Amino acid sequence: MENLAFDQVFFKKILLERHNMPTDQVDKILQQWLTVRPDLDCSSMGVVGRLRRTSESWKEKLAVVFKAHDLSNIEFDILATIRRSGPEPLLQQNCTKP
Repeated sequence: MENLAFDQVFFKKILLERHNMPTDQVDKILQQWLTVRPDLDCSSMGVVGRLRRTSESWKEKLAVVFKAHDLSNIEFDILATIRRSGPEPLLQQNCTKP
């Protein structure tokens, strides 16, 4: 139980003392959790939430580039696979699972 108390103190300190960093929506969500359930360690939600938001942001940026070249995500992946396969021809039997 001491470990949980330490984690909560640490979590509150990190959440509340961001050293002049701007807050974001994830901070607001974590603060809501801290208010209604101070006994829960929700710090991992901050990491996951920010990773998800970053991923979505990159997907949007890549979609613009792919659209400019009339490509879908899967078409780009296929072209990249062919390009990195080297000078040897990419044969169907090399692309199937064993």
